[in-house]
Amino acid sequence: MTTGRLRSNTTGTVTKLERPLRPPTTRIEKRVLAVLASEGPLPFDALVGRVADDLYRDELRHGGWAAEIGVIGSGAFRAGVERAMEQATDVLWTVESRAR
Repeated sequence: MTTGRLRSNTTGTVTKLERPLRPPTTRIEKRVLAVLASEGPLPFDALVGRVADDLYRDELRHGGWAAEIGVIGSGAFRAGVERAMEQATDVLWTVESRAR
């Protein structure tokens, strides 16, 4: 079991910190914490998918259907969600990880 910065070839369970080092500042960070608050710890990949889906639906509600985002789907958000989650690991949440 380790916590810390993830590499793209790891999996793990994300848990919000009881005492985060700072408040969330981006909509991704806020959404990750909202999901963790309502559902508890989740596998990293499942949480990335959930947040990416939420961001996609939000974009569709705000006119994304008129652009390519409607065709691309939530996958367009996955890399950004992964990057934001990796950057906030040990700041807003922890990830208990193991190599795939």
